[in-house]
Amino acid sequence: MKVEVSLAPLVHTSSGSFGMSVPVEVGDTVYRVPRPMSVLEGPVVLTPEVEASADARAVSLRMDRWIVLHVFAKTTLPITTPDMATAVRAGREFLADPGIGWQSSEADLYAWAAAWAERANTAGGSEQ
Repeated sequence: MKVEVSLAPLVHTSSGSFGMSVPVEVGDTVYRVPRPMSVLEGPVVLTPEVEASADARAVSLRMDRWIVLHVFAKTTLPITTPDMATAVRAGREFLADPGIGWQSSEADLYAWAAAWAERANTAGGSEQ
């Protein structure tokens, strides 16, 4: 079954529209390119990693490396997932957990992410 996913440079929330860019270094130049995002819930988005190719001739969207990001807090979960579906699962579980939030300390976010990855790997996933 074919699935169509929209990745946009802007997120539209009840608080307004918001966009982000990501720095990509190509040779001696750093380009700021629009970060492609897909809304998960409110200001929480899923985004593939953006990187320069090894030969510095192209900028790539890594469909095998997804991040969960809160656009207003400018905070990411310290997890990179191997596909968008796994990022959705991580993001939804994070949002549903009353013991953690986007304003939590970096140490708490890392602890939550490590526990989540261990549970996901035990269940047969390959999250990092």
